[in-house]
This record gives sequence, C-alpha cells and structure tokens, in this order.
Amino acid sequence: MITDLFQNITLYDLKATDAVTHRRPDGRYDVALTVSAEKLYASGTGVEHPAPMNETVDIGAFTAMPGEADFGQGSVLMLQKEPIVSGVHTLHFITAVKPKFAGIDPYNELIDRNSDDNTIAVR
Repeated sequence: MITDLFQNITLYDLKATDAVTHRRPDGRYDVALTVSAEKLYASGTGVEHPAPMNETVDIGAFTAMPGEADFGQGSVLMLQKEPIVSGVHTLHFITAVKPKFAGIDPYNELIDRNSDDNTIAVR
C-alpha cells in the first residue's frame, strides 16, 4: 500500500457490471453484485501497465444513487470492505430493504479511470 501511495502512480479500473436481487422467505433480500477490478501503474509519461490487485475495497447497497441530490445517510443499506483481487467477481450479501443501487468503491475513494461505472441499478 505504501508503494502504491508514494512510489507509483496507481490507477484502478473498477466497474459494477450487474446487480440482481431476490426476496428471501424471511423478507430480506439476497443481492448478487458482479464487479470487474483492475489495478494499473502509470509512468510519468502516461505509459500504463497492469499490476496485481489484492486489496480491500468498499462494497455498498443503497436506496438512492450515491452523489445524487436525494442521497443521504439513510440511503445506505450496506457498506463494507471486501477483499478484491484482479478480475471479475460476483459478491453476495443480504439487505433488510430492497436496494435500488449497488456498487464497488461507491464513494470514489480510489483513483479510478472511470468512476461513473462503479455503481449500477439493481434489477
């Protein structure tokens, strides 16, 4: 982590590609969030090369889209850190209320090449 913060120009390409929910018999909701994660190092001249990713990243589920006017603290159904490695993964979690949005690094804490695709509508 220290190397990523101080010795390299570190970029991420995080993306939520699918989010599906189903109501459980107990009334809660199973959520399956599929994400893609890549980490890159860039040189001072802009040349990028892949780097292995093995970090904890925020994963969240919400009743409103983070960053939008109607989003507030009460919109957060679940926010937790999960270990993420490079590649495509499907994460599973349970919420008490049906989420409308879910995502990876939803508050854009990491330097992402396109942070607009981190959160997706749940279907």
